Amino acid sequence: MVPSRPVRIGWTAILACMVLGLAIQGAEPAAAPPPESLQDRAWQAHMRLAKEAFQRHDYAEAEAEVQAAVKSAQDFGPQDERLIGTLSSLVAVYAAQAKYADAESPARRVVEIQEKVRGAEDPEVAVALNDLAKCCKEQGKFAEAEPLYKRALAIIEKAKGPQEAQAGMLLSSLGELYRDQGKLDEADRACRRALAIREKACGPCSYFTTQTLHVLGTICAAQGKLADAEAAHRRALDGRKKSLGWNRPVMMESMAYVADACKAQGKFGEAETLYKQALAMAEVGMEPGPAILATVCEKYADLLRKAKRDDEAAKLEQQAKEARTAKAGPSATK
Repeated sequence: MVPSRPVRIGWTAILACMVLGLAIQGAEPAAAPPPESLQDRAWQAHMRLAKEAFQRHDYAEAEAEVQAAVKSAQDFGPQDERLIGTLSSLVAVYAAQAKYADAESPARRVVEIQEKVRGAEDPEVAVALNDLAKCCKEQGKFAEAEPLYKRALAIIEKAKGPQEAQAGMLLSSLGELYRDQGKLDEADRACRRALAIREKACGPCSYFTTQTLHVLGTICAAQGKLADAEAAHRRALDGRKKSLGWNRPVMMESMAYVADACKAQGKFGEAETLYKQALAMAEVGMEPGPAILATVCEKYADLLRKAKRDDEAAKLEQQAKEARTAKAGPSATK
């Protein structure tokens, strides 16, 4: 049985906003049109509106604006940095909505452009390959995703060395892929290697290290090592409390992982406390986004079903349904 995948929606939103912002600020190539041109202003306006829509979780609007920006960016030239950045932003917006089939085409296009612009062995090509591999993996195209991840890893190791932080990212992704394929020994080895790299490169409490700890936890759970799974998830939660307490979506995610581990061991009381704490975080501070909120509600509802508390479970299931269909997170928490 394959364990539930890391949600990571909160951090996906943050990264996507960064991508959108970087695309707007992108480097101006020598052949770029003057900044005051109508073409350039239209592109910037679409990207700015897309970023604003994304930040309020209006993904449909963000998608429409980025698509319009792609059309504007086409006129800058097939190898312009703004086109590359805009296509990458479109991939990020699709990924935030789990529209990986839609994201695959622009992701492939970014790989093709980067290969032409930078050469097949450039680290930026590895970044693009990672995004494409993610799109394939999330669609269950494991046979396509694996060689993409491996090629990206080989590029990074050759260009920057085997202990580079990006190598850790790719190994963590490979660990997830192997886990989803049921190749648990390979998953464990890849993930532990990723963890060692990320601890050294990023620190023991960084988001990236704790994310890999959560991946390790799901691998341990799939191996039937439930106590080890809980220990990995708790270590991640403790690290995030120290370094990422401000990021409520990430904290909600970690609490849900520990709760899942407790639930799997029959520790329903501990699990319920953690689910309640996670949901309480949605009421204040940084909006969690509809996906992570819905996921926590569904996991808590599953616990309540197991405890024969069907009426309470039904309310949470309805809340999850409303969160998933809402354009913005706040309305789902009221």
